[in-house]
Amino acid sequence: MNPRWTTTHAQGGHMHLRIAALVTLIAAAPTAAIAQSFTFCLADGPRRNFEIVYYDADFLFASRHFGDARDAAGNTRPGFFVHSKAHDRWIEIRSVSTKDGRFGKSWSQAPGDSIRMLMVSVSWNFTHLAEQPFAELPLMTSGSIVLPDSIAYEPSTGRYMLDLMPSWRDVPAARTVMYIHRPDLVAAFAGLAKAPRCAGE
Repeated sequence: MNPRWTTTHAQGGHMHLRIAALVTLIAAAPTAAIAQSFTFCLADGPRRNFEIVYYDADFLFASRHFGDARDAAGNTRPGFFVHSKAHDRWIEIRSVSTKDGRFGKSWSQAPGDSIRMLMVSVSWNFTHLAEQPFAELPLMTSGSIVLPDSIAYEPSTGRYMLDLMPSWRDVPAARTVMYIHRPDLVAAFAGLAKAPRCAGE
């Protein structure tokens, strides 16, 4: 699929989804090739239940959610995808490097923030991910999954900042951010002939 690179979002539900309905889909995780700042596999690209998160002149980023169980076509496996305009191909990002990342939790010792966070419907603690080389996507909360839903390019560093909890970006304890380097994307698409194909498409 080659979506028009517009700000139009595909139809779909919220990005944070109940884990109970996802166990069988997420368990069938595809093998992945390793780039410096992420792991990936060759994908056909999302056809439904996805949302365009960000795009620029070279790359488009999209998150695919679970969808509705009442859909005649069935549910879809959640995932995070990148399309290269130059190669007209898709990859699925299976995990992202934790280097320079920030990994938050759903509580804070700051009085004002702690009161705000009493409103959260699920809890999360991603702090342990900082000790791992890569964080697998989607991230898991106590009752949902989390995929990137805000991305910004940093020209000074040549990397894309993936914000996984943007609604809490003003709460330091909750902020969860990871980075994908643009040169790694260029190299990944240039070497697709050696990349494994995603399973469970």
